[in-house]
Amino acid sequence: MNVQPRIQTYSCPCCGGLIGEAAPIQSIIDAERSWVAKAILETLAKPVGRRVRRDSLIEAIYQLEDEPENSRNSFAVTLSLLRKRLSPFGWMIQREGSKGPMGERGACYRLIPEGSAQ
Repeated sequence: MNVQPRIQTYSCPCCGGLIGEAAPIQSIIDAERSWVAKAILETLAKPVGRRVRRDSLIEAIYQLEDEPENSRNSFAVTLSLLRKRLSPFGWMIQREGSKGPMGERGACYRLIPEGSAQ
């Protein structure tokens, strides 16, 4: 019988150091119903812990379509909801980089286990 573990250990993609333990991310992605949330998770999970620019995440969502005018707002709302749904499974989406209207291009996100050493 092939049983998937309840907790997996994740390593930093840069240095290989331990970044934490959490539920298997692929099972969470497979269970996600929203195609927008699924695109965000799939992009952030390749590999776990890697920093991804916000613009790259938006491009991953709308890869086959022209980016709608409200894409940034849609992304922000989906990200907020996704963060709440991930927490019970031991995951968080961390924002890094510049804040504010002028620094939005520098904003990066990464998917990491909660409680991991930053």
